[in-house]
Amino acid sequence: MSAKIWKLMGMNKTNKNSSKELEEQRREESKGRSIIFVSIVLLSGGIILCLYSLSMGTNKFMATISISAMIAFTSSIVGAFIGFIFGIPRTPASKDPDNIAANTNLEEISDWITKIIVGVSLVQLNQISGGIVELGNTLSKGFGSPPPSSAFVFSVSILIFYFVGGFFLGYLWSRIYLPKILRTSLEEGFLERIKEKENQLIETQTLLKETKSQQDVQNEIRKEVDSLVLQSDPKNYKDFKAENFNQDRLQKLIDNIIIHFDKKETANLFGQIISSLYKLGYYDLINNLAEHYKNSIEINYVNWTDVALANLTLYNTNRLQEHKERMMQAIENTRKTIADYGVTNAIELYGNLIDLTYALDTKDKKIEDDAKVNIANILNQIKTKPDVTSFEAINYLNRNEGKPKWTDYNKMLRDMFTADFNEILARSEKYKEANPDVAKFYGVES
Repeated sequence: MSAKIWKLMGMNKTNKNSSKELEEQRREESKGRSIIFVSIVLLSGGIILCLYSLSMGTNKFMATISISAMIAFTSSIVGAFIGFIFGIPRTPASKDPDNIAANTNLEEISDWITKIIVGVSLVQLNQISGGIVELGNTLSKGFGSPPPSSAFVFSVSILIFYFVGGFFLGYLWSRIYLPKILRTSLEEGFLERIKEKENQLIETQTLLKETKSQQDVQNEIRKEVDSLVLQSDPKNYKDFKAENFNQDRLQKLIDNIIIHFDKKETANLFGQIISSLYKLGYYDLINNLAEHYKNSIEINYVNWTDVALANLTLYNTNRLQEHKERMMQAIENTRKTIADYGVTNAIELYGNLIDLTYALDTKDKKIEDDAKVNIANILNQIKTKPDVTSFEAINYLNRNEGKPKWTDYNKMLRDMFTADFNEILARSEKYKEANPDVAKFYGVES
């Protein structure tokens, strides 16, 4: 890396490179002396301009010195421009897209103009001398002395002297300092690219660390949820810890799930927690969590069904209306996703069979009539839906055979609503015959 790059980066090389820097500095100083020399020569010409202007008289001094200065400046600028065109350095175009290459348009233009100037000068050499004479005659008139006179010689001398001097200044500057400027520009661009790549690398490393950290947190959360699932399995009751199913602890866990997972994975993990609680019979806790997170988590239809079943169990125990209301709300939420889910119809049937049993025991005619009407309506709704609805409803009823109370509810349904029940049973059998794989999946003989 060049000494300039190290300087731009604010870094100093070791003493091994200090001698090279001093040598390079001496070379630049020696090159710069040539420009200083030409500048001194041009400035010394100003003394001649002043002397000539004084010779024209004090009354014409200001006019003469002004005209002389303008001729000198104009000639110097034209000469410097041509010298700049002749002295523009070449920068090789890079074929590596990762390297920065200088724009070579100016170099190409310089080549064209240089060739044009040289070619025209050689071809029109005779006419150039005539043009200088004509220009000298025009300029001498500005001094108030018609040609031939000393003003003609003086004006032509100014033109040539300052044109040549300006040419050398422009040429030397473009050869000595312009490469340095271009090199500095390229190095600064190179350093900016290095800095940009370093920043990108830092951002990538930071992102990787954050991603790894996020993955570690997610793995810990998944392990905790898996632990709850294992503890809820009757086979693992020896590993069961009641403190892990504390509501505050579960809410902290679910809050962390919401923070560190997307909506789909959050709903999945929340569902595993609800299923675990259902297996343990923590129905009130299921209600509390469902109520608390119903607006912040997209609870799926399976988990809403678990909520409905939890409240059905609670209603069967104490027959509190709030549990039946929550059961119906959960059923409605389930049907927003899957309208023809037969299990929800079976849950509704059980809710009304509980009411019918209570009415028969207490001889409450009103509750009895309302329960019978509701049961009949539910059975009619099942018959209007696809056969899979009947299959799912009958399958869920059959899963409760042999369980206290629920077996009695099934018998009451078959005995008191025989015709409707048999029709739904027939639709279920028809579906099983048409879909033996589905029936096998549910563990039902076809």
